[in-house]
Amino acid sequence: MNRTEISYPAPESAKDVLKNGDEIKAVIMNHIKEDNPIYLSMTRLAKDEDWQYVIEAQEKDEAIVCKGIDAIPAGLVVTVKSLRGFIPLSQGDVHFVKSLDNLVGTEFEAKVLEIDEKKNRLVLSRRAVLEVERQAKLAEALKNINVGDNYKGIVRKIMPYGAFVDIGGIEGLLHISDISWQKSKKWKMFFPLVKKSKLNYNPSTLKATNYPCP
Repeated sequence: MNRTEISYPAPESAKDVLKNGDEIKAVIMNHIKEDNPIYLSMTRLAKDEDWQYVIEAQEKDEAIVCKGIDAIPAGLVVTVKSLRGFIPLSQGDVHFVKSLDNLVGTEFEAKVLEIDEKKNRLVLSRRAVLEVERQAKLAEALKNINVGDNYKGIVRKIMPYGAFVDIGGIEGLLHISDISWQKSKKWKMFFPLVKKSKLNYNPSTLKATNYPCP
């Protein structure tokens, strides 16, 4: 049995994985004929089992563990057991990111989006898992937030239409029209030196109104 048919990735030597007397599970790769050798593959059998694993995970809408191995402009190449998969850039996080290179070498959970075993195609989403976690945290945090109360938040991101502010794990939009009583095209000057801002937050709309913060 060729070492590439023993395990993935292939070992330096078959002796690194197997020893005399080991019992193995393998699939026969060729037609059996008299006086011809029988070729076996452990990796082919493992791949068949791993395809069944991801198919069942998709059917049950369950997250599976994968590992990032290569970040490319379009997303992230991952491994799931013996299979190779792909996470598009838009499915790598709940927020917009320019690269997923921070996930290379790490293990994380993702959900299966597309499977085509014949084309060896496996597409996954890390964002789907993070979104479920975020919604659970949001529901818990909203229990402690009341309409009309004032809160101190931290500015996480500034966009042309306003700023996104974190209030105890909840990220709300502070619209440009609610940042100051004074109309100004240079509204970003309110945030460079002061990251914390006192806010009146409405959880039903996820909008906040800015107030001077001592």
